Parts: sequence; C-alpha cells; structure tokens
Amino acid sequence: MYAQQFFKDEKGRMIMAGWMGLSDIDYTNPTVEEGRQHAFTLFREITEHEGRLYQFPIEEYKSLREEKKEVQGTSLTMNTSSFECYITDLPQSFKLHLRGINMNYEDGLLTIDMNKSGSGRGVKHIKIPEMNNMTLFSDTSSLELFINDGAYAFTTRIYNNSDTIEIISNKEIDMTAYQLKAIDLEPAKWAGSFLFSTL
Repeated sequence: MYAQQFFKDEKGRMIMAGWMGLSDIDYTNPTVEEGRQHAFTLFREITEHEGRLYQFPIEEYKSLREEKKEVQGTSLTMNTSSFECYITDLPQSFKLHLRGINMNYEDGLLTIDMNKSGSGRGVKHIKIPEMNNMTLFSDTSSLELFINDGAYAFTTRIYNNSDTIEIISNKEIDMTAYQLKAIDLEPAKWAGSFLFSTL
C-alpha cells in the first residue's frame, strides 16, 4: 500500500484509502498487457482501541454482497474471484490455500507465500500473537486480509485465473462468504475529483 489518503466523512468516521502499487519494484503486473496497471485499496475506517489503531473496510461494502454461503468444515468453494469471506474459530496452528497462495500460521507467525500467483511477489511474514478471525476480500487481481477485526491488515495484487476458489484448512472452521458485485462508478468524474483532493 502506497500514498495513503485520510479524510473524515459526514458521519465523523476517519477513512483511509491507498494505492495498490509501488515504484522501483522487481515484481510485475500482467494487467499492463491489457492497458491497466495499479488500483485503489478498499476504503477503510480507522478506529482506536486500547492504544492500537484498527483498520477495517467501510460498512458500505456490504451493499455489494450477493449470494451467501455458510460452511463449518475444511473447505469452501466460490465460483468467482470476487468475494468476501469471514473465518472464525481459527486454531492457533493452521494452513490455508487460496487462489494459488499458501498461508501458514504457527508459533505466532503468519507466513504468506504468493507462489506464481504473485507475479514476482514473494514470501511475507507477520508476527500475530493470537489469531481469532480473518476477513478476506478477493477481487479479480487483488487480495486484502483483515485479521482480528482489523488489528492487522495485508494487501497484495494476485494473478490467478482459476474459476473455482478453494479455502482449505487442516481443521474444521466456520466460514461465511458472499459473492460480490462490481462497484458502479463514473471513472472520469470520480478519478478527477479524487486527484484534485489529494494535491
């Protein structure tokens, strides 16, 4: 995430958005061949609890929810790459496989291996003393994770064209997922107003 912008909305919420791209990097974006490059992150509400900042997608994204699936088990299949998934009752040692990415949590360390889906993006690590829940937002070429209600966050581009998405765990967990519809924007007006507001 790069060049974060903050503003307070009419509800008094502190909102943050960032740019899903960096300069001087050694990874690639296959979308360049299609005439597009970077993207915005999800807009997040920033809150403070017991001296720690939390970030979590604004509640308006709930309006994008369509088909709902609920599973208590070890796998969940979505027939789209655009979905939201909330996972609870996480064990303190588990593995997840999602769109070609391998995630491993053990001894308080979350390791995310992008594999080929990262187009040059490698292995990332983050120390998380205890994992309680995780919310995944997957889109055509992006993945954003919000752990423990937003105490930790992870954003990346992801390039895997699989039509079937599988989330696999080595222990039965509770998963609630929603297929997400696209956001309907007028790109020229919206992008222009955002650009001038950040100069």
